[in-house]
Amino acid sequence: MGSAIPAARLRRSWPQRFLITFNCILIAMCVMAASAVGYSYYRFGNIPRVALGDFLANEPPGEPQNYLLVGSDSREFVQGGDDLESFGDTSETGSDKADTMILVRIDPQAETASMVSFPRDLIVTIAGTGKKNRINTAFADGPSQLIETIQLNFNLPVHHYIQVDFAGFRELVDAIGGVDLYLEHPVRDRDGNGQNFSGLDIDQTGCVTLDGTQALAYVRSRHFQSFVDGRWQADPTGDIGRIGRQQDFIRRAVRSALAKGLT
Repeated sequence: MGSAIPAARLRRSWPQRFLITFNCILIAMCVMAASAVGYSYYRFGNIPRVALGDFLANEPPGEPQNYLLVGSDSREFVQGGDDLESFGDTSETGSDKADTMILVRIDPQAETASMVSFPRDLIVTIAGTGKKNRINTAFADGPSQLIETIQLNFNLPVHHYIQVDFAGFRELVDAIGGVDLYLEHPVRDRDGNGQNFSGLDIDQTGCVTLDGTQALAYVRSRHFQSFVDGRWQADPTGDIGRIGRQQDFIRRAVRSALAKGLT
């Protein structure tokens, strides 16, 4: 009797590979370790799900889909120690807000993916209130109101919702072995009073592999500075520069995961 022939590994299409990678990097709420077992847990484990009722739009399979990625500033994961010093707790920060909002559009037929970010301080009409406020405040009552607010103000359907907090982002970056980034100059985060709220402080230049903690500080930095010509120079683009760094980091993280065969 001949030996069984192993089944050929199913080759996923480009959109499937991108979506798996995108979700692996950005979804998980908690992390086990930067190992094969830990990574499998992210991909196939118990990902928390939120019931959103009829707030999400529906499209036939194969049609373009919009994924709303939200980075929550929730401090529920803080148990003291370094996290308390770095992030504070809910008594200091108040209700949860959306720190980052990115709409990712995946077109399976064209095999393209594009991103648009919503600045957190953008003034819009908050769904259900008829009042104007910063868009990130729509998250205070949960993702449903934020989804409705985006659809109300921009006429953009949201088909899927992905949420990650600081701890999930930090530990997922560690799980894929870090993300490579080229830094021409040392960088840091400092506001007008000299405070470093994000924790960003990298002296190394050239090709730098950011671990989870450094990556989180990099994408959170709102007072980004570079050390050029012997002095620290602030990024004049403010939140727009922050959005650019976030989108660039996501692209690099996806490419890194694809290159390592983690899909």
